[in-house]
Amino acid sequence: LGFNGTNCQHQWLTRSAFEGLISGLAEHEKTRKSNLTSIADEIAELRGNVKNNLTSIVDDIAELRGNMSTGGVTYTRWGHDTCPTSASMVYKGFLAGSSHAHTGG
Repeated sequence: LGFNGTNCQHQWLTRSAFEGLISGLAEHEKTRKSNLTSIADEIAELRGNVKNNLTSIVDDIAELRGNMSTGGVTYTRWGHDTCPTSASMVYKGFLAGSSHAHTGG
């Protein structure tokens, strides 16, 4: 049913067509709700992951702060690939750099 100025225009639906529209809308709503539920579940999982990662980062920072508060020095033990029992490994690998006299460029 529509209205155009002063002229009424009627458009009729059969009962079968109307029921088909209602059924289609109901199915669309069901799919939409299912999609929203899936999205909500994904968001909850991501929030959990972020929370776990943040907790891990906070723990790492606390550990680093604890290590810093004990004092000490970092040194290179040239020619060795282990630390003495009184020290802990900070980095194991290769380092490279330019000569101390190199000014860049």
